[in-house]
Amino acid sequence: MVSIDEIREIPEAKRILRLFLAALVLWAALIALFSRIGAMEDEIALGLSSADQVINAAMVYRSYPDRQQAPVPQSGTDSLAAVSEVVETLGLEDRMSQLQANASGVQFQLNRLYGKEMGEFLNAVEAKGLRVRTAEVKTLSTKDGLVLNATFLLE
Repeated sequence: MVSIDEIREIPEAKRILRLFLAALVLWAALIALFSRIGAMEDEIALGLSSADQVINAAMVYRSYPDRQQAPVPQSGTDSLAAVSEVVETLGLEDRMSQLQANASGVQFQLNRLYGKEMGEFLNAVEAKGLRVRTAEVKTLSTKDGLVLNATFLLE
């Protein structure tokens, strides 16, 4: 067996020990570096995920129609007249079962509408500067197909 004192007397022992310590320090530094790089990759991925969520939310928000540019009638009677005009223009007078103005807006009910008629009605209402605040739509099956009964509150 070789003792430690004998190893210390070998001229290359100090050099080998220094090389071993340098390799050990380099190895520890590389492990720390790669560990930090892995943590940074996770932070970057989380940041990109958050940015994607914000961008997606902004795109959804921008997809909503801009209602600020439409002229809004000043009073409930103006809204009532506008709704009456739209219903008369589209020939839906016989299908309207309720029409009243209150503090919340104009509330009315249309019955037996087809999908195309509902779309035309909503487009005409929007063109008049009215906004649908709430809508309750029920689908009914008839011998002619599906029809809609709808109750609206416009402002």
